Amino acid sequence: MDLTASIGLERVQRAIATLMMLNINDALTTQEAIWSARDAAYFSAFGRTNPNWTLERISPDNIFSGIIPSLIDSPPENYPNICVIAYAANPSGSSDWGERYLQAVEVQFMVKSLTDEEEVNARIQRTLEAAHSVLISDENRRIPDFEDSSIVPQISSMPAVEISGVFVRHLSTDPTDRSFYQHGTLTYRIEKFSTY
Repeated sequence: MDLTASIGLERVQRAIATLMMLNINDALTTQEAIWSARDAAYFSAFGRTNPNWTLERISPDNIFSGIIPSLIDSPPENYPNICVIAYAANPSGSSDWGERYLQAVEVQFMVKSLTDEEEVNARIQRTLEAAHSVLISDENRRIPDFEDSSIVPQISSMPAVEISGVFVRHLSTDPTDRSFYQHGTLTYRIEKFSTY
């Protein structure tokens, strides 16, 4: 057995962060269109005014490879944001050409609403849907490696999905000055093959 194969955790998380940077905003536009009609029907059924929620686009400056705990205290312009962390790799086989790993990767999102809790909840749900659509957009579920062709990760599972509760932040001493934030995570199993 040749032990020179790369584990590739950071390369996989960077590939996913790059894929998000290139495609997430188009996917958010698609989700916005899908939910526009759904929201109109939903709020009409309840006799309520449709709030016409939008999804904030994610700046490339707010997409990170790795976990950035300080984002929790950052100003509103740092939201929404994405952090991608590949945090585990287990060997799952080898051949004459390389090693296969099953990696665990989290794609984490934080979104905000400056107006209400319902909007922030809709934003996190729809942002997760958009991100999932980006990661499964290739029919073979491959994630392109932007550095080297020797790594071809493939999504091998549907994601585990977690959404936090809503938390409130006050940006001044005025108690009526409050904004709402929510966190969501997609956890995937990625099959990665590294050649020798």
